Amino acid sequence: MKTEHNVPVNGRIRVILPEDMSIETSSLVNNCFRLDKSNRQTRLDCTANSSNNSFEVMVRSSTFGINGLQGNEQFQVQVSGFRNPKEVSVTVAFKIQSFDDSERLIDESDPSSGFTITMKSIGRLGSITVIPASATNGAATTYGFRVVPGVTISFGD
Repeated sequence: MKTEHNVPVNGRIRVILPEDMSIETSSLVNNCFRLDKSNRQTRLDCTANSSNNSFEVMVRSSTFGINGLQGNEQFQVQVSGFRNPKEVSVTVAFKIQSFDDSERLIDESDPSSGFTITMKSIGRLGSITVIPASATNGAATTYGFRVVPGVTISFGD
């Protein structure tokens, strides 16, 4: 991603997730990295806010240099801890904002900027086991079904 204007040291980049996605806060905070052109990782100072479904990358001199993030400088962030949308074929958009060290908005993506994802497939079942209580031909019996999903099923799904 690129910002149009400089983001000074102690400024921040906010990424607001689509409402169909969610953040696993502890995973995100511990797995937030800047990738250089060789895909080497540098840990970033990131915070997650599940109440407004966003995360922020703090612009620190240790990771962005003494001048912060320069405008039109491409940078890549790798973050873990998101839950994808559950619906297939739904396109959702991200919103990206930058702020200076006094909380003033510097840049903001517009909805047509192309920061979107579309879910293309449903999760596969990891395994299915069928267990009959009786293996006798023609007997009336009870069957147990054990299904191991390929994705986490949350409470209420």
